Amino acid sequence: MGFADLLEGLHRAEIGPIVGLQQALELIGPLLWLASVLGGDGVVLVMLATVYWCVSPRAGIRVTLAVLVSAGVNAVAKLVFHAPRPAWVDARVRPMSAEGSFGLPSGHAQTAVVATGVALTGTPSPRQERAGTSPGSQESVGTLPGPRESAGALPGARESEGTRSRGRGVAAGPFRGRGVAGAGWWWAAVVAVVLVSVSRVYLGVHFFSDVVGGLVLGLLVLGLYVALAGRLTAWWHRRALALQVLLAAVPAGAMLGAGGLALLLDEGWTLPASWRAGGAAHPDSMERVAGLSGALFGALAGASVMRRLGWFSAAGTVPARVLRWLLGVVIAVAIWQVAAVAGGSVAGVTLRYALVAGWVVLGAPLLFLRLGLASRQDAPATDGHPS
Repeated sequence: MGFADLLEGLHRAEIGPIVGLQQALELIGPLLWLASVLGGDGVVLVMLATVYWCVSPRAGIRVTLAVLVSAGVNAVAKLVFHAPRPAWVDARVRPMSAEGSFGLPSGHAQTAVVATGVALTGTPSPRQERAGTSPGSQESVGTLPGPRESAGALPGARESEGTRSRGRGVAAGPFRGRGVAGAGWWWAAVVAVVLVSVSRVYLGVHFFSDVVGGLVLGLLVLGLYVALAGRLTAWWHRRALALQVLLAAVPAGAMLGAGGLALLLDEGWTLPASWRAGGAAHPDSMERVAGLSGALFGALAGASVMRRLGWFSAAGTVPARVLRWLLGVVIAVAIWQVAAVAGGSVAGVTLRYALVAGWVVLGAPLLFLRLGLASRQDAPATDGHPS
């Protein structure tokens, strides 16, 4: 008995509990629907753009890069497993949301774990960022790099004096302190993750096993982030800007390559008629992988250039922040529409997302600075330590 047979048997066993859950939670259905909407990749990235422009550039870029990598891993994993969604295999399950991709693992559950985990493991509050201090460190070194620092640390990360002297960055986490959050924020994150996870099963778009797979994969990605982000930051910091921009294509290209390889290994696969009858259309599409690949390249390359030019401060009056957001969103939508001429091929989708991400991370802040809607962020004192 192969993995596919085991998964099919597990899915059959889960149908009854899914139908029961849909009936039991009907009264809080609107809340679960809202949790699912807020936990989607698109909405999360829009919220992170808002944080980046209007609250904390450092926090915004840190979480954005982690979410993009995580979502790319999820998109490739879906292509590897080729697993159905509940309504595709049993008409008793009511699909309350339209989903076109494969089911395993749940992207919503995975994104919820990574986004909340990275946000709470070392990202400073806006007040700490303005003061040049950060959780888990004794000084203000590298909190938000400015024009006086040398080019190119991995965007959004920091180093403390002790770790810089060892050639390593810092990825403060639950094992090094509480980051910006106390216990209350951690419990709030747990509640959010649970709500998003339950919502996906209630809406009939995931099996319980899909959600568990997403949670496990999310924890693995988060663990790797905590373990490796500092070292990668220090390594990235030492590269020249031109090389950083070229290197930004490496993870993006790897994501595309992995997705293509997953499809190649299943060459000849055809969509079962029963899945098509249940609402499946083109779950083996590379569109999501291509979009995330382009967004990752645009965000990583854009943030590297932004660091060289000098970061911006998200401080300002409420009207100024609102104007930033409106201007940024309007132009992002315009770029999205114009870039549609690139077509729906893998290359066209990749380019479209790269352009929008580059605008969000680099183009918009430069325009804000030009129009006086934002100011430069001064580099924190380094106490004589080289950047």
